[in-house]
Amino acid sequence: MEYSLPIFEKILKEAAKANVIAKKTTKAMQWFIDNVNTLKTSFKKSTRNATISKFPMLLGQFYLIQYNPKYAKSLPYYDHYPLILIIDLNSDGFLGLNFHYLPPEIRAKLFQQLLKLETTDWKTKENKLKVTYKLLSAYKKYSAFRPCIKRYLIDHVGSIHVRILSHEWELAMFLPVEKFEKASKEQVWADSKKIIKKYK
Repeated sequence: MEYSLPIFEKILKEAAKANVIAKKTTKAMQWFIDNVNTLKTSFKKSTRNATISKFPMLLGQFYLIQYNPKYAKSLPYYDHYPLILIIDLNSDGFLGLNFHYLPPEIRAKLFQQLLKLETTDWKTKENKLKVTYKLLSAYKKYSAFRPCIKRYLIDHVGSIHVRILSHEWELAMFLPVEKFEKASKEQVWADSKKIIKKYK
């Protein structure tokens, strides 16, 4: 049975009361942006006892994890709670897009573009995003992916490890749970904008 964070269920119920249906629309995403900014405390409580197996991880799926980089001391900054779309897997980890490196307006635009690549996995019968590094790097319209691309080592994933169900994608996209170490999110976002500009 797939694990779902209680905080997600709570917000989705509130969205339903506000007549916002979670169908990855601009209206729904804006509602989440406007309404989840006070929920950090609830998130911490809901993940406090989250103990999830680290395998298997699935391509094209979103994961919210706790991460402690191997070379944390040498990195200019890093996100302790990344929200990752997995685009490649290898024996010791995975390659993914951490959407927290983008400010909300750019994050929403990239997310909407990638949703056009949504498909159903014939094996699992679940929705996923059919995204690869080769595809993203081939088109300028996906240039916002550049500051998001990160490689993660399985041995450095912490106790929080949750797969985001497809009907929760846009909710998770704007839940303010990023925790950047050694820099503010404003600094990270400013740097990301500079990187994106180089590829446009």
